[in-house]
Amino acid sequence: MNTQELLLDFLQVYKDGIHTSLKGLPQEAFAWQPDPEANHIAATLWHISRLLDMGAVMRLENKPIDDELWFTNGWQTKTGYDPRGLGLRGWGVLIGYSVAEMKAVPILPLAEALAYFDECHAAYSAIIRAAPAERLLEKAPGGEPQRSYYEWTRIYLTDGFRHTGEIQAIRAMWERKFGKQEA
Repeated sequence: MNTQELLLDFLQVYKDGIHTSLKGLPQEAFAWQPDPEANHIAATLWHISRLLDMGAVMRLENKPIDDELWFTNGWQTKTGYDPRGLGLRGWGVLIGYSVAEMKAVPILPLAEALAYFDECHAAYSAIIRAAPAERLLEKAPGGEPQRSYYEWTRIYLTDGFRHTGEIQAIRAMWERKFGKQEA
C-alpha cells in the first residue's frame, strides 16, 4: 500500500466511523449538551466538517476562505451563519470559540449536518486521490507552518478519530440519561 492508498483508506475509515456513530441518533441527542459549557454532537460534527473544508481549501489548495464549501455550496446562506473571523486566526472552525460563540453555531437537522460533512470529506478525499502518490510527501501550498499533504491529512485524521470517540461518548451519556432511542 502506498501513501495515497493508505491516506484514502484512513479517510474512508474516518467517514464510516462518523456514519456508524450517528446512525439512528435522535435529533434531541444530536443537540444535547452533557453540561452547559460542553459541545453537543452537532457542534462537534460541524467542527470536524469545517476542518476538512478549511483543510482542503486553505491548506491543500491555498485558496481563500470564501472558496470553502460552507460558502460555495450555500450552507452559509441556508443557515445565515458566517463563521469568518471567529476563533483561532479567524478560521471559523470552532477552535478558540467562547462558549457563547459555540452556542451560536446553528444546529442543523442531523441529515443535513451529515451531508455537509460528506461534502467536505469528498472534496478533501478528491484532492488526495488526484495527487500523484509522491506529491503527497511534498509541502502543500497553503498553511502556516507549511506541511506536506501527508502531514496535514494525518493531523485532520488524528483529530477526527478523537472526535469520533467524543461523539460516541456523548451519545452514550445521553442514552444512559434518557434511555436508548432510535430516530
